[in-house]
Amino acid sequence: MSSNKKIITVIGGTGAQGRPVIEALVAAASPFSVRILTRDANHALAKELVAKYGVEIVEGSVLDDAAVAKACKGAYGAFVNLDTFTLGEVAELHAGVRAYELACAAGVKHFVWSSLDYKLKSNNYDDRYGAPHYNAKGRVWEFIKSQAKDGDMLCSVLVTGPYMESLGSIYAPIGQRKSDGAVVFALPWGAADSNLRFPFIALPDIAFFARWIFDNPPSKGTVKEVPIMSQFISGPELAQAFQNVTGQRAVYVPQTIEEYVASLPFKDMPLAANDTSPNAKKWTWGRFFTTSMRLWTEPGQLLRDRDMAWIKSVHPGTMTVESWMKATGYDGAAGKDVLKRWEAATPQRIGVEHLLE
Repeated sequence: MSSNKKIITVIGGTGAQGRPVIEALVAAASPFSVRILTRDANHALAKELVAKYGVEIVEGSVLDDAAVAKACKGAYGAFVNLDTFTLGEVAELHAGVRAYELACAAGVKHFVWSSLDYKLKSNNYDDRYGAPHYNAKGRVWEFIKSQAKDGDMLCSVLVTGPYMESLGSIYAPIGQRKSDGAVVFALPWGAADSNLRFPFIALPDIAFFARWIFDNPPSKGTVKEVPIMSQFISGPELAQAFQNVTGQRAVYVPQTIEEYVASLPFKDMPLAANDTSPNAKKWTWGRFFTTSMRLWTEPGQLLRDRDMAWIKSVHPGTMTVESWMKATGYDGAAGKDVLKRWEAATPQRIGVEHLLE
């Protein structure tokens, strides 16, 4: 690792978001080098990051204070994105707060928290809108705002949303209609003639803005909040984008949230792999998607507080679903999910055969 570069410690570096962020941080004659904290230095993804980007490895858990402190020692910056689906809501809240505190104690100059909208707070703490990943990340965001005004460490919050890459898994087409061969997208995104548009963020766009934040740090005593999205898209627009890219006829078939969740084969599985908190047992993937879909599709809940004109002025290459499909060679097949927990899974929907008649 080049000793004259500023070290950015990335926590969550082998995850779906972390990998493209690392690529962006070291790209284009970068002033930065990257160190990651990972539970397994011998994992294939960790080894790939070393081989491709020359990252430094610190082995340990984000729940281990000594490991986090070691990862932050001598670093200029920290980019922290925690996996709710591994840690669970309670552990993520603790780990996020401690990551901030340990980074500050280690002398980190710029701390960047990768967050989601704190929808529970904006809904007066109504649990119908309390999805665990939004809750934990939003609470840490609030903590950072309360601390940063009095500290020396610069702080930024990158606010993202549902990954566009999930079109290759949980939002993939369910198949082709027997009657006319049309590819069917069956999703709970409202009636075909509604004005509802689902929020999507492409991982390369997250990576762009992560690098942009480090290149454009905030002033001391403030928190730079950067809410981003790539595109808001309706069901019919999704089908049209697919048709434009592949040449295959496609249609959007609206479902209710209940119908969509019932078709998920893993709906009864526990949400977080390692969550031992008292509330963990109530969170299945089915309940998670029911709650999350309320945030993403109810008219009063849409993630509309995004200044798309500003986003595109800073990043003219912001992806659309259509440009993402072209760039990735998307053909609608349900393949591997970008989340590591589902890397070996093929989320084939069930009970939807009647929609393909």
